[in-house]
Amino acid sequence: MRHRLLLLVIFPLLAACTVAAPLAAPTPTPMVFQPMLGRALSFLTRQLDADIGLLRAAPEDVRHWLTPDNLLVEWVMQEAHAADLTVELETELASFGAPRHGLIEALRGETVTWPPTIAVQQEISPTIWLESHISADSIQDWANRADLTLFAALNAWNQGDAAQAQEHFAAAMQMFDGVGFRDAAHPDRYTTADLALALIAGARLGEPVNDVIVRRLLSLQGADGGFAAHYTADGPTDGADTRTTAYALLALYALRQPSP
Repeated sequence: MRHRLLLLVIFPLLAACTVAAPLAAPTPTPMVFQPMLGRALSFLTRQLDADIGLLRAAPEDVRHWLTPDNLLVEWVMQEAHAADLTVELETELASFGAPRHGLIEALRGETVTWPPTIAVQQEISPTIWLESHISADSIQDWANRADLTLFAALNAWNQGDAAQAQEHFAAAMQMFDGVGFRDAAHPDRYTTADLALALIAGARLGEPVNDVIVRRLLSLQGADGGFAAHYTADGPTDGADTRTTAYALLALYALRQPSP
């Protein structure tokens, strides 16, 4: 049954990426995203483990992360109007109690606990993993990390504090060196998801589209349609994974359909 569902999902998804009209006026950036969206969505559908109903972490990774991976993909599929796969993921996540991540919900306009807490990762059943930022230990140096500073901007915006949001966003952009976000978390390489987060936060705050970041993000899409998780100035340092590709797609949808 799940194998039939996968076939039913892929073809409508690809069709939607090529013929569906955008919901809003396109972003001012000159980039055209349709081909990239289609290839990335195809990559994600190939990660669906039909026997479990969840996406694998990566082509060669047998783990299935409820959060953040599959929750992020659920949101991607909502943006893509892929009803079948959206329902599939909602159903599977609900069977595990619809777990919260405690951080990525800021992407959806929710407020989260701040400062953020240290991520806890646990295997809750064979190959089924959960990451959450719901613990007692706060991350004291969060301002030294680009990703957390961008989440701080989103969280402040969601709380209605535009001034604080702009301050956090500006602080994060100070970490961008023209290639990527250089911070204490990864001093020897860049994280692709940081590029996506910057574009998402910028769109939410009404910032001008940073074409340098857009082009860098698009350059990290591989032949398989997925986005490499890490890179240097010379290019990707590893393969594509579900989490990074989901972040990238949410960023491209945010630019194509900016929030009012």
